[in-house]
Amino acid sequence: MGNQKVNTDFLTGTLNSLARTAALFVMNDNKDQHNEYKANIFHLLFLWLGFLSGALAAPFLLAFQETGH
Repeated sequence: MGNQKVNTDFLTGTLNSLARTAALFVMNDNKDQHNEYKANIFHLLFLWLGFLSGALAAPFLLAFQETGH
C-alpha cells in the first residue's frame, strides 16, 4: 500500500485459527468444548468482519478526506 508495508501474518493467522476452530467445532462431541469453540468462532469471525469492513470503507473515507469535507 504505497510506501507502507502490509503485514499479512496477523490476517492469515487469524483466518487459519478460524478454520481450525471451525473444524474442531464440527468434529467434537463434548458439549463444554463445543460451546467454547463456538464462542471462539464468533470472536474470530467478528474480527475478520472488522478487517473486511475496514478494507471496504477505506477507499470511501480516503476519497472523502481528499475532497476536504
